[in-house]
Amino acid sequence: MVNLFLVSNKPRGFTILELIITLAIAGVILHFASDNYARWITSTQAKSYTTQLLTDLQYARQWAITHRITTTLCPFDPDTQDCGNDWTQGYAILQANTPIRIYSGLPLQSHLSFNRNKVSFNAQGHAPGSNGTFIYTGQGLSKTIEIVINVLGRAVLRHSSK
Repeated sequence: MVNLFLVSNKPRGFTILELIITLAIAGVILHFASDNYARWITSTQAKSYTTQLLTDLQYARQWAITHRITTTLCPFDPDTQDCGNDWTQGYAILQANTPIRIYSGLPLQSHLSFNRNKVSFNAQGHAPGSNGTFIYTGQGLSKTIEIVINVLGRAVLRHSSK
């Protein structure tokens, strides 16, 4: 009969070779995971920013309708406290040149462009002369994100390939 409680003289633990192989495999897995994580962060930031911009366009339109006054969303220049030219530095919702809301700039390594200097909504919520497309691009994004505004002032979010 064999006694199972006897202490064996056989060494226990891992060999250095087993540890090196395990660390190499873990390193490869972490490498791929970190790339995917960075892409996920970039994609999430882009979706968050464009969703916020879409919400702000809808808010500016609703403000114009509710208060029966022209409301403008434009790139904001903090030095002059008025509309500027660079959408990447942030934007503001203005009523009669008075800021209602001000938003800071874009996440790093991203770009926002629009084919107009501003979007103005009249008392009916229409955006005459302001129809166009916001285009958001960012490093690491596989698609551009667009917000299309029609003459009636309605804004729609869509994704398109680069």
